[in-house]
Amino acid sequence: MLDLILDSLPLALGISLSPLAIVAVVVLVGQGNRRGAAWFLAGWLAGLTVLTTLIALFGESMRPQERNAVRPWLAPLEIVVGVAVVVWVVATFLRKRNAPPPSELPKVLQSVDKLGPAQSFGMATLMAGVNAKNITFLLLFGLALVSSSRPFVLTVAFVVSFIVIASVTIAVPVFYALIRGDAAEPTLEKWRAWMIAHQSSIMHGFLGVVGLALIWRGVTA
Repeated sequence: MLDLILDSLPLALGISLSPLAIVAVVVLVGQGNRRGAAWFLAGWLAGLTVLTTLIALFGESMRPQERNAVRPWLAPLEIVVGVAVVVWVVATFLRKRNAPPPSELPKVLQSVDKLGPAQSFGMATLMAGVNAKNITFLLLFGLALVSSSRPFVLTVAFVVSFIVIASVTIAVPVFYALIRGDAAEPTLEKWRAWMIAHQSSIMHGFLGVVGLALIWRGVTA
């Protein structure tokens, strides 16, 4: 049980640190579009819930019925995935190491402050569910479920907790703006600028750590 918690927590945090989604929701609330931000949060939760549930059900179906049973393919798969992730992170870092940090919104977010409720919901759903980083982390979460033995009710609890943790960084700006009102704008602007400048480092840093953890887990299995 403890192994599942230790395996899952970094993955949920990795999903929560989704720079584009965080910047989008910060821009929405920072420009006063709090209704759009609330729908963005709802869309993020919807997309993440659907994808996490599907992968959790797949992981549950693959889990050994015997308490101490093992899957002989699991450790080699973790090593292969871990090596692939680390190689990709290193290659990307070497390619972009001399590039100046971005200071403007990515093109996909240029008009995000003008989105209505339906558009905000749709964009967030796509960012949560059609996202290579999120899918990678969720597949790893599925692998963690495969290698752990527990009652089904605990699987449900883990899935719910995973979704909540993975959504914290999207929810915080929304609730912060609702509580602080107009006084939240200077802080939200600082968050937006910092996330734009460091979005690549955040994503690649977490992917690198998870890749190394996978290699270690596979080697020591």
